[in-house]
Amino acid sequence: MSLRHVEKDLNSRGLKGLAKAVAGIRQDFSDRTGEKDIPFPEPMKKSQRASEVESQTPNPLDLLRQAAQELNKNPFNPEAVTNFQQAFWQVPRGKEGLTFDIGVCNATEEKLAKPIINVEGKKIPPFTFGVPSELKGKKGLIMLGRMFPEINSYSVAEDTPIEDESEYTGYLKVEGVIDSPNLNTDEEQVRQHFASQGISGQRLITYLIVSRQMKIIKGQYPDQGSTWSRLFGSRRGGRAVYARCHPGGCVVVFRFLFPQDRLAHLGARSEEVL
Repeated sequence: MSLRHVEKDLNSRGLKGLAKAVAGIRQDFSDRTGEKDIPFPEPMKKSQRASEVESQTPNPLDLLRQAAQELNKNPFNPEAVTNFQQAFWQVPRGKEGLTFDIGVCNATEEKLAKPIINVEGKKIPPFTFGVPSELKGKKGLIMLGRMFPEINSYSVAEDTPIEDESEYTGYLKVEGVIDSPNLNTDEEQVRQHFASQGISGQRLITYLIVSRQMKIIKGQYPDQGSTWSRLFGSRRGGRAVYARCHPGGCVVVFRFLFPQDRLAHLGARSEEVL
């Protein structure tokens, strides 16, 4: 048994991104020591073997950090995107240790790199992320609340009143910026602009997932202490919600704005299915 076996096992289970990360660790070991593999000593008692494999198997957080470094170097490379998303969703979270599988990002690098245009015609750099098929609607919000308790919002509680306009899963693209785009606009203005671009208003579940991932990639949460974002893809009591993140990861979600309201620090975010 060796690290190469772990890599093969991950490949056989379809976890290509994690398998590549393990291969990277093995290559780094080889470059430093000249050894081509990291063997796991055998024979040993069953209890000893379980303990040894546990200590030798790469920590999911280490794999995530390595995938994040790769993505920062190649933000629009489909393989780098896939590796990061697979590593992110394989880190056990919450009291239940929840993990999810996510497939391969099949979009081209050109499509991933294409900027998103805001209402002023300016190009906004995009960010691509993956939504596992299990995270749909209210069930998805509740599950995220269990995985990331720091969100600390009624919107992810068991009795969440949030309703989504769609239940897209798989890979999507959003504005990859901390401060909200499309500032000082009303709802109708932005809806018309999004329709002209073939994109949709962002859902709360999108915002929550992207916020956790951008903290890893950029070191900050979206709207962290500076702006608010309208999320037209989610509603409470018929009104579109708007949200912001606090530095500790808490997310504040309100619905008190009227569609015609415009504020200098209030923008709107979008999402595009790839």
